Amino acid sequence: MTTITIAPKLKKLFLRKAESTFPDCQVVWLEDLDEKERLDAISHTDLLLAAKITDELTAGEKQLLNRPKMVQTILTGADHHDFHVLPKGIPLYCNVGGWAHGIAESALGMIICNNRCLREQTEELSRGIFNAAGHNQKLLCEQTALILGFGGIGKAIAKILRPFGGKIYAIGRTPPVSNLLDGGFAMKDLKEIIPEADILILSLPKTKETEGIIDKEILSLMKEDAQIIDVARAALINYEDILTHIRTHPLFHLSMDVWWQEFDNYPKEGYEILKYPNVTGSAHNAEKTSFALNEAVTNAFGNMRAFIDGQPVKGKVKVSEYL
Repeated sequence: MTTITIAPKLKKLFLRKAESTFPDCQVVWLEDLDEKERLDAISHTDLLLAAKITDELTAGEKQLLNRPKMVQTILTGADHHDFHVLPKGIPLYCNVGGWAHGIAESALGMIICNNRCLREQTEELSRGIFNAAGHNQKLLCEQTALILGFGGIGKAIAKILRPFGGKIYAIGRTPPVSNLLDGGFAMKDLKEIIPEADILILSLPKTKETEGIIDKEILSLMKEDAQIIDVARAALINYEDILTHIRTHPLFHLSMDVWWQEFDNYPKEGYEILKYPNVTGSAHNAEKTSFALNEAVTNAFGNMRAFIDGQPVKGKVKVSEYL
């Protein structure tokens, strides 16, 4: 019998879902075990579900994570893991598409906010300026969106944009093929296709290769009135380069849900770039909805079920990309 071990404290919320998804498996909840039992469970499990490995597992428990055949995380991305303290050969899978629903709607909201110049108009109205015709307002149907990273989030964004019309392109490791797209390109094609983009949406992981990929050279190739939506990682964008670009291109828009320093490390004075009216942001909560956790856990469970059944799985992490 396949054994599944669940590390985060989810039993109260997801016991029934686990039982219905894995009726033919033994499900072990680490929250029920003492220290010795936890180590034994991880040593002998076939699959393990984790959330924040750094926080929920001890140093000794982390060293056993090359024992399971699959370590599935609830979170998307992998750059938050410290691979220097994890064992070589860890079979890690991130939760591709697990939080995509809320993120896609947040991205759409950011795009429309920028298209209608809502922050600029709000600031003018607050200063007694009723500028009814003085803004460069746009419709999605007349724009070209370029999605950089066509995983679960990128696909969800393409799906939510499709009914509005306009062109949708995407860039992946290899050119994506989808009926949601008007064209697919490889990473090497970024400089060639970026001048066509009215909207650049960042939804790819941060790795050694992608960190700082949006720099002054890429920005110089973009339209004067283009916009960037970042719902992936702030480190994909060179901060000094985007700050200079925002200062000197008032028609250019930037919306970010992610920041170079976040949570307890977020600067107490905020970021200078937020002082400009062509910038909007949220506090790394684009995925948040009343049922987001349920969607994420269901998606992670589904990937584990596919692994057990010998079906295609998603999200295998190439650890070498992060070291």
